[in-house]
Amino acid sequence: MATNEELLMKAITTSTLAQGGALNDKQSEAFVRLIRESTALLGMVRLRRMTQGTEEINKLNLGEPITVAGAENTDSGNDWSPKFNTVTLNALKITSSWNIPTETFQNNIEQNGFEQTLMESASLRIGQDNELLGISGDATITATDPLASLLKANDGWDIKTDSAHIIDANGENITKGLLLAALRRLPKQYKQNRASLRFLVSDAIAEDWLERISDRQTTLGDQALEGRVATAFGVPIVSIPNIPDTDSVAVTSLQAARTRGVEIGPFVFTATASTIDINGSDLTFTTGTALEAVVVAKVINDFDSTVFAFDDGEGRVVIESRTAGAGGTFTLAAGSSNDALVSILGLTAATFTGTNAGVAGTALDSSFIWLVDPLNFIYGILDGPRMFSEFNKELDRVEFVMHNQVDFEVENLDAVVKITNVRKFDLF
Repeated sequence: MATNEELLMKAITTSTLAQGGALNDKQSEAFVRLIRESTALLGMVRLRRMTQGTEEINKLNLGEPITVAGAENTDSGNDWSPKFNTVTLNALKITSSWNIPTETFQNNIEQNGFEQTLMESASLRIGQDNELLGISGDATITATDPLASLLKANDGWDIKTDSAHIIDANGENITKGLLLAALRRLPKQYKQNRASLRFLVSDAIAEDWLERISDRQTTLGDQALEGRVATAFGVPIVSIPNIPDTDSVAVTSLQAARTRGVEIGPFVFTATASTIDINGSDLTFTTGTALEAVVVAKVINDFDSTVFAFDDGEGRVVIESRTAGAGGTFTLAAGSSNDALVSILGLTAATFTGTNAGVAGTALDSSFIWLVDPLNFIYGILDGPRMFSEFNKELDRVEFVMHNQVDFEVENLDAVVKITNVRKFDLF
């Protein structure tokens, strides 16, 4: 059996992907394939393997008829000239880094197979990060929490389709009327190949659609309950879990007091950051153990019965009052010592109050829907991702860094309809 030192050195020098420097063609192809196969959307969009940091794609525009009536021995006078637009891909650098302590190598049950598992797991996470950036990237973000640090690396398709055909749902749930409106808004020329169109929605919005049609006393309703039907007007409704559905939206309905942290779990509380104040009382968390958001939420719920905490589905902690309306309120403050409110959970110290019906308020359950041929979205990645690893003797761990350059573009904005401010169903 290989010694721990040999396992460590193997991970540094002979891993399938961690050989240091630029990956060769075969490794690069395997890496890109793994990224695309590990995500719902990147495997559907158009992939552009870039050979240089900036590339242009010429797009032919046939938006008007080029055929006219003809007559014998007569020049039609039709001298239509093609119109070209250019889509520019500008691959920007993103860096992924992680480390593995020596103890992990010592205690894992896979031994020699752990190296491959490690690299595959890291590649899957990098794939998720690439898709998150491709969907929700926003270069104007200034926050520094982990998700913000990823999303501000580049603009994604959400930002880049703000100039497409927009329908504002104004806080409505998904309905056949909204989807029909999107189809009506799409220019006719892009409906010729209807089989290529997709409604791209978050997983929660897809589930809402299934719940809505499951009420039908038909075979279609039964199939919806089984999760086997997700179409509208012949266009598939595709669940993309990384499409956000916790965005804020203005509402005038009865709302509980609510706030959401910006940090993503699991959370590790320390001796110097372990306490938060809820309604004037200190709550101290167990230190040294990675706690998922759902576990943190349970600790909060057991501590204070006037609030309800939960995982927002993306690893962040949400706290809301159990009473809706203006009478629902709670206060968060820094712990009297070893505060963890901001540094660990990313929550804000403030008093939060709900709103009555008819009063302007905010809900954190909004999403958007794209009607598009997914191949209209372009995912560009520069060939030759670079990976480096080294053993840190001071910290007794192996450290990995991977550099990629990526960009996300839309080939034809005129062929995209986006429905904004679509709310999830209120299930309770």
